[in-house]
Amino acid sequence: MFDKKSFSTDIYNGVKPLHFLGQLVGLAPYFYVRNTQTGEESIDISSRSNVKKIIWALVLLVVQITGLSFKIAGSIINPPDSIMDLVNDVIQFPFFGATSTVAITLAVTINRKKMLLFLHTLSVIDKVLFPKRNIYKKQQIQLLIAVACTSVVSAVIFYLDIYYYYTYNLLYIITIYVPDFVWSVNELQFMNLVEVLRVRLVTLNARICTVFASDSYMQDASRSTRKRNVQRAGRLVSVPHAVGSNYTKHPRRRQTCKEFLGDIIEISCGESKITSRILKLRKIYNNLYEMCCLINTMYGYMLLQEFTSYAVCMIVDGYNLICFLVAIYKSEDPMVPPEGYPALILWNLSNLIRPFLLCLSCQKLNNEFKTTLKSIQTLELQSDVKIGVSDQLRQFSSQVQNCKMGFSACGFFDINLSLFCAVVLTATTQITVLVLLDRQTEMTFRLSPSSSPL
Repeated sequence: MFDKKSFSTDIYNGVKPLHFLGQLVGLAPYFYVRNTQTGEESIDISSRSNVKKIIWALVLLVVQITGLSFKIAGSIINPPDSIMDLVNDVIQFPFFGATSTVAITLAVTINRKKMLLFLHTLSVIDKVLFPKRNIYKKQQIQLLIAVACTSVVSAVIFYLDIYYYYTYNLLYIITIYVPDFVWSVNELQFMNLVEVLRVRLVTLNARICTVFASDSYMQDASRSTRKRNVQRAGRLVSVPHAVGSNYTKHPRRRQTCKEFLGDIIEISCGESKITSRILKLRKIYNNLYEMCCLINTMYGYMLLQEFTSYAVCMIVDGYNLICFLVAIYKSEDPMVPPEGYPALILWNLSNLIRPFLLCLSCQKLNNEFKTTLKSIQTLELQSDVKIGVSDQLRQFSSQVQNCKMGFSACGFFDINLSLFCAVVLTATTQITVLVLLDRQTEMTFRLSPSSSPL
């Protein structure tokens, strides 16, 4: 039924760069297939067909958990000299590892089935919204650029960070760089799904704005054109003279007409045609809302964990950067070697840019949702709308209000630009408190009798 060798599906071509990278880090233990009978695109999530991918993901999971356990145990047995190193080993690194291990665990277990449902709904929607399937070429180019930028930035940070730490071994790679790269790929997968949903919602908004287009064309057509069409239909089938007049005077009635091609069809005139279009748009929106709910269930907990980790990383790395700059300004020996300055800057930029991009993608979807609701309410307020059409628009507006599209971290907070500002302000406040406490401790040490040279 499914052709495993056919990888030329449109959806797969759109996500090919990200899917390859996801398989490399254990976040995509499945492959794309196409139903040879219906042409529907899907994924094969069976364990028998994906044994190698699942084993590779489990190996990465076990290696990261083992390395993280050794790192925490070593920090407890042999505590670091400075408090910041202790915070890095006990708090920051475990957050890195936990974010990566949770992402791989969910990808191997429950997210595969949810991804199957997501692609099934996406395939159904794209048959209606994108008959030519030309949307995936642009998506492939965008993902290729995103994957290339992520890989290059991770490699540059890894190279420059050699000068940041005094000791480099396999344990640091397992507990820092592998989890960070897995974390980045997981974010790319989430933002890709959000962008897929946003593009479909933009297309739906365009359909909503033109819901009266065909009907307006029918009402504004010239009288001679309508008369000529009725005469052509009358030559092929016996149509009462009242049909032409009733078609213009009573647009709600359903009339049986004879088209010039020779087939007798029953068409919905005026109100019933618009009602049919609105029902189709409501069905499409319902499918988009189901896709949004699936994304929320797949990434809700990971978003909560990621933004908590971002807050911790902003505080720790930001405090290290300020201490480094203060030491240079006072001509003192910094806590890190001067060669580690570029890596420290890149870590701080990464801690700011990545959550900003996450919040921006969700904010853009939220803006499109507001556009959807505004478009429907604008159509509903038109004065020349029939009663039946007005009822459908009112129901559509109620449906959109009750089925709000957006993302949250397990319901604790919504993912948007307001969240990014809140995280940055929280990290800035904590860094300020740490700097003040450090300065107060330094002044107390200088004024204490034990520090006197006598």
